[in-house]
Amino acid sequence: MLPVVILAGGKAKPELQAAIGGPHRALAVVGGKTLLAHVVEAMQEAGATSICVVGDMPTSLSYHVLPDHGDFVANLLLGCLSLTKSLLC
Repeated sequence: MLPVVILAGGKAKPELQAAIGGPHRALAVVGGKTLLAHVVEAMQEAGATSICVVGDMPTSLSYHVLPDHGDFVANLLLGCLSLTKSLLC
């Protein structure tokens, strides 16, 4: 089993928002896919069995989403607790 937490709550600065067309860095499109999609695919190829994305991201069948709780430590703990609960069920 390889559970993965992806922290995707980072907001883009105004200059980057103008270039990517939105407030979330993880949703910037590179090579025809969002940065988030690149990371999720890489984790799946590495054998990830459960992926939790923490941040205000769109839902997907490839991962479950938890809302951004404002800081790195809170988001990381939230993601780890979520994966722990899903692995125990």
